[in-house]
Amino acid sequence: MRLTVPAAVMVAMCACGGANATQSTSATASVPSTPLPTPDLTALRIQYQALLEPLGIASATFNNRMLALGSSATAAEVAAVASPYAMALRTYDAAVLQLPVPPSMKVDVQRLVTADRALESDLTGDVTVTGFTVPNWSQQITPDANRVVAASNVVRADLGLQGL
Repeated sequence: MRLTVPAAVMVAMCACGGANATQSTSATASVPSTPLPTPDLTALRIQYQALLEPLGIASATFNNRMLALGSSATAAEVAAVASPYAMALRTYDAAVLQLPVPPSMKVDVQRLVTADRALESDLTGDVTVTGFTVPNWSQQITPDANRVVAASNVVRADLGLQGL
């Protein structure tokens, strides 16, 4: 059995884009528009990569353990493997939302977190359903993982990083 879902999840990268704003003083005097400083993408990339490291480890562990279980695994076995990965996603999401991203990136980051949450739900909620099979679960989880990859690629592009 081969699961490609987890590998897609560990790739979410936060993004950063430039923002411009104008400033004015009183009604009697005007000041020309001054662009806001460009955010330091290098520092933001470093912060984000630090968040990705534990997520990557959790994803690799999940992948390896799922491969070891095989396609005949029970819901309880899959839940035991998936739960730590879902927890790593929750921790990652909470940290990503705290990154000092510019306003132009906030929507992309929120879309990534929303996609992650759907995957987290797949990892924790659906594995307890009666009649569970790994192949059916894998078919269900794959579209959510693909959405995570797409959202991750947007954020990665915002940061100037290569897509997945």
